Amino acid sequence: MGRVPSVGVRTDRCLCPYARNARADPQRRTAREYSRGGGPGRKSETHPFTVAASPLEPGIVESTIKQSGNFTDTIDQTRPGDLGRIEGPFGRFSLVHHDIEHFLFIAGGVGITPIMSMLRYLRDTDDPRPAVLLYANKTAADIIFASELEQLPDHVRVVHVLSRPDDSWTGRTGHINRALIEEAAGEHLEITHVFLCGPRPMMYAVMGELKKAGIARHRIHHERFTI
Repeated sequence: MGRVPSVGVRTDRCLCPYARNARADPQRRTAREYSRGGGPGRKSETHPFTVAASPLEPGIVESTIKQSGNFTDTIDQTRPGDLGRIEGPFGRFSLVHHDIEHFLFIAGGVGITPIMSMLRYLRDTDDPRPAVLLYANKTAADIIFASELEQLPDHVRVVHVLSRPDDSWTGRTGHINRALIEEAAGEHLEITHVFLCGPRPMMYAVMGELKKAGIARHRIHHERFTI
């Protein structure tokens, strides 16, 4: 059990509740079960959420939650001081289980959450290994952690891809495909490890593009939830 010390807004539809006295674990990064205490007009249920915090942040666990379901539509009603029950973490979606020379992170929307945890861990440990993040969203306003992503170390390259940009956007547009994957991996295509998380249709599509690019299945790691 722990109390929520603060709730931050990432985008119009994504919020970040924090929990104190909970420990993140680099060995198991997939999710924690979170149950928020109910209140007048507020739902309470157990729900899996990915950890966004670096495991090196002492006593803090952060999740980035999109308002998109019966329970998560009420996540903006979470208040500092709310009591929550946190279990886990569960799963093995983590870079620490593999011998990796180059990282290719691919995220769609709120799927950036577990990848942000890994990027923060690489940053906080001064890890010099090269990495590329391909981050797909509909519009620039949907980009979560935008300012923090801009401040990552120079050896971590971030490529934003928008499917519905406005006229002011000068970056990549469309969807993540084989050509972009091959360009991002560059000379590391035959050794890079891919960490993929996003909406299910996007993940299926990207898995097909990764296969076309010749990336071996054992070098592709992904996170999917079933509730």
